[in-house]
Amino acid sequence: MNNELKQKYEQLKKIIKKLDSTIVAFSGGIDSTLLLKVAYDVLGEKVVAVTADSPSLPRRELEETKRIAQHIGAKHLIINTEEANNKNYLNNPSNRCYYCKTELYSKLMEISKQLGIKNIL
Repeated sequence: MNNELKQKYEQLKKIIKKLDSTIVAFSGGIDSTLLLKVAYDVLGEKVVAVTADSPSLPRRELEETKRIAQHIGAKHLIINTEEANNKNYLNNPSNRCYYCKTELYSKLMEISKQLGIKNIL
C-alpha cells in the first residue's frame, strides 16, 4: 500500500472510531465490504451489517453477503425491503436508485432505533 493510501486508510479508521457503533448497509460489493471490514476491525461487536433482500436481489448475491459477513466476523442481519411495491420504482426511471435507497434507509433507521445504534454507513 502506498503512503497516500495508508494515510487515507488511517483517516477512515479514525472517523469510524469516533462513531462508537454503527450499522453498515451491506450489499456485498467492494465498497460496503471494505467499509464493513474496517468498521469491524475498529469497533468489533459494535458493528452490524444489514443487507436488504428483495425480489430484485439475486439469491447468489444474498448468499455471498452471508459468506463475506461471516468471514469478517460481523453480525449480519437480512431485512426485506419493498421497493418493488413502489410504482415509481417499477416505472424504471433513470433515478430508480433513489426509490430503492429511500426504502433501504427508512428500514435502516428503524433498525437503528431498535438496536440503539445512531450511526448508519
